[in-house]
Amino acid sequence: MSLLALGGFFYGIQTLLDPPLWVYAAGLGALLVGGMLLWLGSRPRRATLQAVDRMDGVAFERCVARLLRREGFSAIALTAASGDYGADIVARRDGERYIFQCKRYGRNIGITPVQEIHAAASHYASDVEVVVTNQYFTPNARVLAEETGVLLWDRDDLAAMLRGALPRESAEETEL
Repeated sequence: MSLLALGGFFYGIQTLLDPPLWVYAAGLGALLVGGMLLWLGSRPRRATLQAVDRMDGVAFERCVARLLRREGFSAIALTAASGDYGADIVARRDGERYIFQCKRYGRNIGITPVQEIHAAASHYASDVEVVVTNQYFTPNARVLAEETGVLLWDRDDLAAMLRGALPRESAEETEL
């Protein structure tokens, strides 16, 4: 066997063992795309009212809890899904204990959530009671909330929170 034939033999084996350049490029591209997908998936996504309207109740409660954390609340805890005594979230801010009832509905909110959160106040020893919704409140709910001191955060307040602003009632309280 000549030296030239032996060199060609080794070159053929090396060509079989070394993949072409496009294989390296494809692998690098796959790593980059995978990394971008992981990065995009781990980034906090800004919720929109349309996304909130599609959430189920538990997802809405988690969304509100995240917004509360961003708004300066601490010690945020979601209550049990059932047997929660009328409150979905317990949190603290400025030394006060807040309880929240979250209602993600497709219609305006009546008096029942106002009654429930007001009744929950003694169980949770809260200082402030709030009903948060993706809709609006009926006139009767507004009257009862005024009489009981329950704060109502409606669709407009939720939109403000999603944009990074405090709801109207909280803004008024913190300006005092």
